[in-house]
Amino acid sequence: YNIKSFIKIYSKEALKLAKRAVRLSDRTSYAKGTAYGLLNNAVCDFLLSKDEKLLEKLNSALSMFEQSGDLTGKAKTLSVIGNVYDNYGNYDSALKNCRQGLNIAETTGGKEIESDILNTTGLIYMRLADYDNSLRAYLKSARIRKGMKNWTALASSLNQISRVYAQQERYNKAMEYYNKSLRLRKEIKDKGGVPWTHIGIAGLYEKMN
Repeated sequence: YNIKSFIKIYSKEALKLAKRAVRLSDRTSYAKGTAYGLLNNAVCDFLLSKDEKLLEKLNSALSMFEQSGDLTGKAKTLSVIGNVYDNYGNYDSALKNCRQGLNIAETTGGKEIESDILNTTGLIYMRLADYDNSLRAYLKSARIRKGMKNWTALASSLNQISRVYAQQERYNKAMEYYNKSLRLRKEIKDKGGVPWTHIGIAGLYEKMN
């Protein structure tokens, strides 16, 4: 199936629900519901490439989470803001928000959020060709995902680690991690992920020759 179409269809449905959640929460003065509704609304907009008022919604949600002392909501929102700035090519702001979110996640023990922020951080450093910092972030994210037994996310991390090693021309390490990813994806029957690992391996062979 076409993954982009899949995401678009379900993001549209989720966006309708998020907007409804905001309306209902506003009507009943349920601030936490409004904040999470705005956050989910912004995530859907981001997935649908709708940039209008995206950061405005995220900053409103962030302000509400700060006022209520909801650290989990704050960390999640900072993570999304980091992703948005990364998408805009504003890497300094992306890293700044990721660091803030990561500090909160580490303090509160939010392992899933922590691993996601580290993954975004690894991507940003990869774009900046800062491969050492990229690798550190990806490896830490992978360790957390392994500890959580989130095998699908771990397989994705292993793929990303391979890409960094390839950029460093450490081809044996890159192949080692691609093979780890491939074995894991086959084991968990990740039919959508297996082809991506094969593509990565093919690209690596091309890079080596």
